[in-house]
Amino acid sequence: MKKYTAIFIIACLFAGTLLQAQTRIRVNNTPGVDADYSDLQEAITNAGEGDIIYIESSGIPYNGSYHVDEPYMTLIGPGYFLSMNDSTQANKSPVKIENLYVDETATGTTIMGLMIDEMYVDAGNVNITRNHIYRVNVCHSSSATDLNLYCNYITYMVYVYDGKISSGGIYNNIFKTNQRAISSGENSSLNIYNNVFDVYYGGTVLDVRNANIKNNIIYNSFYSYEPFIDANPANGNNVAYNVICQPELTQFPNNVWDVAIEDVIVYTTGGSEKKYILPDGSPAIGAGENGVDCVIFGTNTPYVFSG
Repeated sequence: MKKYTAIFIIACLFAGTLLQAQTRIRVNNTPGVDADYSDLQEAITNAGEGDIIYIESSGIPYNGSYHVDEPYMTLIGPGYFLSMNDSTQANKSPVKIENLYVDETATGTTIMGLMIDEMYVDAGNVNITRNHIYRVNVCHSSSATDLNLYCNYITYMVYVYDGKISSGGIYNNIFKTNQRAISSGENSSLNIYNNVFDVYYGGTVLDVRNANIKNNIIYNSFYSYEPFIDANPANGNNVAYNVICQPELTQFPNNVWDVAIEDVIVYTTGGSEKKYILPDGSPAIGAGENGVDCVIFGTNTPYVFSG
């Protein structure tokens, strides 16, 4: 009994040391606001491994480029579409960052609740969640091993350079774009689950290789008959349990094909995010793998309004 008591005490002391080592830092670039930093890059540079940086609401954008280079750091903002949804904070201003780089040394970084124009990810085991992002560039100067991109609102695309990612999870995101949504090379391996692709683009929506594509809703309003993906078997894609608003590609039989988007989601009556709720009788209900719904609000990481 004394042995287990001693182990418990040591474990508590160790946990306390970790908690003490984790610094919480406030950043606000609004003149006159009392915060730890007004300069975001200065806050990141002076932070250490495992620190949490809270970037507070501001009407002043963070223009320029910002680099995260320490491992297991977390950047948290207030979210987006804050004036459109209930139960958000009093200050409706988002945190807007022009260019955000997660450098190769920043393994385990988490980015949450921000509005980002361009994001560059070169580290492994990075979590990008609940952000509003224009474009995500993966492995543009290094070879990352994995990526977790989930519950984001993406308005342009995700681009994986040279296929240099061995394990990637892209799930529960809204892609509202007039461009190809995801592009990756032949050496990549992506799991693309439970997303909504609401695209207006005159080409393939997904230009990917060796990908598992399941439980998604896919709609391209530009060309109804433009295939959403190259069906060449040599690409090695597994496409199943999706709801696709296009005529059937016979190479991928285990999907729901050729349905009207207005029957699948609320669409015309909802707002920027709420229109992706499933109405009663939607063909996406129960259409996913193992009978789950094809919906961004499902699974263990459901999409959250406003991030």
